Amino acid sequence: MKRKLIIGSVVISVLLSGCQFLESSKSAIDGYLGALKKDPGSKGGKWKCIENTHSQETPKNIQSWEISDQKQTSKESDPDAKYQLVSVKIKYIAPGNFESSQTWVAEVWNSDELFESQKRLIAKLNQLSIDSTNLANKVFKESGEPQAPEPKLTTPDRRTITSSKYCVARVYKAE
Repeated sequence: MKRKLIIGSVVISVLLSGCQFLESSKSAIDGYLGALKKDPGSKGGKWKCIENTHSQETPKNIQSWEISDQKQTSKESDPDAKYQLVSVKIKYIAPGNFESSQTWVAEVWNSDELFESQKRLIAKLNQLSIDSTNLANKVFKESGEPQAPEPKLTTPDRRTITSSKYCVARVYKAE
Protein backbone atom coordinates (compact mmCIF):
# COMPACT_ATOMS: atom_id res chain seq x y z
CA MET A 1 0.00 0.00 0.00
CA LYS A 2 2.81 2.41 0.93
CA ARG A 3 4.59 1.57 -2.30
CA LYS A 4 1.53 2.43 -4.41
CA LEU A 5 1.14 5.70 -2.52
CA ILE A 6 4.78 6.67 -3.09
CA ILE A 7 4.66 5.76 -6.80
CA GLY A 8 1.36 7.64 -7.16
CA SER A 9 2.75 10.77 -5.53
CA VAL A 10 5.86 10.68 -7.77
CA VAL A 11 3.70 10.37 -10.90
CA ILE A 12 1.47 13.25 -9.77
CA SER A 13 4.44 15.52 -8.98
CA VAL A 14 6.00 14.82 -12.41
CA LEU A 15 2.71 15.58 -14.15
CA LEU A 16 2.22 18.77 -12.15
CA SER A 17 5.73 20.04 -12.90
CA GLY A 18 5.14 19.46 -16.62
CA CYS A 19 1.80 21.28 -16.46
CA GLN A 20 3.41 24.15 -14.56
CA PHE A 21 5.98 24.67 -17.32
CA LEU A 22 3.34 24.52 -20.03
CA GLU A 23 1.13 26.99 -18.17
CA SER A 24 4.14 29.21 -17.52
CA SER A 25 4.98 29.20 -21.23
CA LYS A 26 1.44 30.37 -21.91
CA SER A 27 1.66 33.12 -19.30
CA ALA A 28 4.99 34.31 -20.76
CA ILE A 29 3.48 34.42 -24.27
CA ASP A 30 0.35 36.15 -22.97
CA GLY A 31 2.43 38.70 -21.06
CA TYR A 32 4.83 39.34 -23.95
CA LEU A 33 2.18 39.71 -26.67
CA GLY A 34 -0.13 41.56 -24.28
CA ALA A 35 2.62 44.13 -23.69
CA LEU A 36 3.15 44.45 -27.46
CA LYS A 37 -0.60 44.81 -28.04
CA LYS A 38 -0.89 47.52 -25.39
CA ASP A 39 2.31 49.34 -26.40
CA PRO A 40 4.09 48.17 -29.59
CA GLY A 41 7.20 50.08 -28.51
CA SER A 42 7.49 48.10 -25.25
CA LYS A 43 9.38 45.23 -26.93
CA GLY A 44 7.57 42.75 -24.68
CA GLY A 45 8.20 44.50 -21.38
CA LYS A 46 9.28 42.39 -18.43
CA TRP A 47 8.52 39.24 -20.44
CA LYS A 48 11.54 39.80 -22.71
CA CYS A 49 14.40 37.68 -21.30
CA ILE A 50 17.25 40.04 -22.11
CA GLU A 51 16.36 43.65 -22.78
CA ASN A 52 18.78 44.55 -25.58
CA THR A 53 18.50 41.43 -27.75
CA HIS A 54 17.07 41.46 -31.25
CA SER A 55 14.06 39.50 -32.45
CA GLN A 56 12.16 39.78 -35.68
CA GLU A 57 9.62 42.54 -35.40
CA THR A 58 6.18 41.12 -34.68
CA PRO A 59 3.16 42.50 -36.52
CA LYS A 60 1.77 45.86 -35.42
CA ASN A 61 -1.83 46.25 -34.27
CA ILE A 62 -2.05 42.81 -32.62
CA GLN A 63 -5.67 41.83 -32.01
CA SER A 64 -5.40 38.33 -30.55
CA TRP A 65 -3.25 35.21 -30.47
CA GLU A 66 -3.57 31.51 -29.90
CA ILE A 67 -0.91 28.95 -29.03
CA SER A 68 -1.03 26.23 -31.66
CA ASP A 69 1.90 24.04 -30.59
CA GLN A 70 4.74 23.82 -28.11
CA LYS A 71 7.59 21.44 -27.56
CA GLN A 72 10.54 21.25 -25.22
CA THR A 73 13.93 21.37 -26.89
CA SER A 74 17.56 22.04 -26.00
CA LYS A 75 20.47 23.89 -27.51
CA GLU A 76 22.76 21.81 -29.69
CA SER A 77 25.83 23.43 -28.13
CA ASP A 78 24.47 22.96 -24.58
CA PRO A 79 22.18 19.91 -24.22
CA ASP A 80 21.47 20.85 -20.58
CA ALA A 81 19.86 24.12 -21.73
CA LYS A 82 16.18 23.26 -22.08
CA TYR A 83 13.50 25.67 -23.27
CA GLN A 84 10.11 25.65 -25.01
CA LEU A 85 9.48 26.42 -28.69
CA VAL A 86 5.95 27.81 -28.78
CA SER A 87 4.06 28.32 -32.05
CA VAL A 88 1.58 31.18 -31.84
CA LYS A 89 -0.98 32.26 -34.42
CA ILE A 90 -1.16 36.05 -34.19
CA LYS A 91 -4.14 37.95 -35.61
CA TYR A 92 -3.48 41.59 -36.42
CA ILE A 93 -4.71 44.52 -38.48
CA ALA A 94 -2.48 44.79 -41.54
CA PRO A 95 -1.73 47.94 -43.53
CA GLY A 96 -4.84 48.65 -45.58
CA ASN A 97 -6.97 48.02 -42.48
CA PHE A 98 -7.79 44.33 -43.02
CA GLU A 99 -7.41 41.46 -40.58
CA SER A 100 -4.60 39.02 -41.23
CA SER A 101 -2.78 36.31 -39.29
CA GLN A 102 0.68 34.79 -39.18
CA THR A 103 2.25 32.00 -37.21
CA TRP A 104 5.27 32.95 -35.13
CA VAL A 105 7.60 30.87 -32.97
CA ALA A 106 8.78 32.04 -29.56
CA GLU A 107 11.60 30.62 -27.46
CA VAL A 108 10.30 30.56 -23.89
CA TRP A 109 12.84 30.03 -21.13
CA ASN A 110 12.80 29.61 -17.40
CA SER A 111 14.94 32.67 -16.62
CA ASP A 112 17.05 30.75 -14.07
CA GLU A 113 17.80 28.07 -16.68
CA LEU A 114 18.74 30.75 -19.21
CA PHE A 115 21.19 32.24 -16.70
CA GLU A 116 22.72 28.79 -16.01
CA SER A 117 23.10 28.26 -19.77
CA GLN A 118 24.84 31.63 -20.08
CA LYS A 119 27.17 30.72 -17.19
CA ARG A 120 28.17 27.49 -18.96
CA LEU A 121 28.78 29.35 -22.23
CA ILE A 122 30.86 32.05 -20.52
CA ALA A 123 32.90 29.39 -18.69
CA LYS A 124 33.68 27.74 -22.07
CA LEU A 125 34.67 31.09 -23.59
CA ASN A 126 36.84 31.95 -20.59
CA GLN A 127 38.61 28.58 -20.84
CA LEU A 128 39.16 29.11 -24.57
CA SER A 129 40.69 32.51 -23.83
CA ILE A 130 43.01 31.02 -21.19
CA ASP A 131 44.06 28.15 -23.49
CA SER A 132 44.73 30.57 -26.37
CA THR A 133 46.85 32.83 -24.16
CA ASN A 134 48.84 29.83 -22.84
CA LEU A 135 49.49 28.61 -26.38
CA ALA A 136 50.55 32.08 -27.52
CA ASN A 137 52.88 32.41 -24.52
CA LYS A 138 54.57 29.09 -25.41
CA VAL A 139 55.26 30.44 -28.90
CA PHE A 140 56.41 33.81 -27.51
CA LYS A 141 58.74 32.08 -25.05
CA GLU A 142 60.37 30.05 -27.85
CA SER A 143 60.86 33.16 -29.98
CA GLY A 144 62.06 35.33 -27.10
CA GLU A 145 59.15 37.76 -27.32
CA PRO A 146 57.37 39.21 -24.26
CA GLN A 147 54.53 37.20 -22.77
CA ALA A 148 50.91 38.03 -23.58
CA PRO A 149 48.93 39.57 -20.72
CA GLU A 150 46.56 37.37 -18.74
CA PRO A 151 43.14 37.35 -20.41
CA LYS A 152 40.38 39.38 -18.84
CA LEU A 153 37.76 36.83 -17.84
CA THR A 154 34.06 37.53 -18.11
CA THR A 155 31.67 36.88 -15.25
CA PRO A 156 27.94 36.48 -15.85
CA ASP A 157 25.51 38.90 -14.23
CA ARG A 158 22.04 37.64 -13.31
CA ARG A 159 20.70 41.19 -13.47
CA THR A 160 20.99 41.14 -17.28
CA ILE A 161 18.08 38.68 -17.43
CA THR A 162 14.50 39.58 -16.50
CA SER A 163 13.31 38.81 -12.99
CA SER A 164 10.19 37.14 -14.43
CA LYS A 165 10.27 33.38 -13.84
CA TYR A 166 9.51 32.60 -17.49
CA CYS A 167 10.37 34.84 -20.42
CA VAL A 168 10.55 35.10 -24.20
CA ALA A 169 14.13 35.02 -25.50
CA ARG A 170 13.36 35.56 -29.17
CA VAL A 171 10.49 35.51 -31.62
CA TYR A 172 10.62 34.71 -35.32
CA LYS A 173 8.21 34.07 -38.19
CA ALA A 174 7.44 30.39 -38.69
CA GLU A 175 8.53 28.96 -42.01
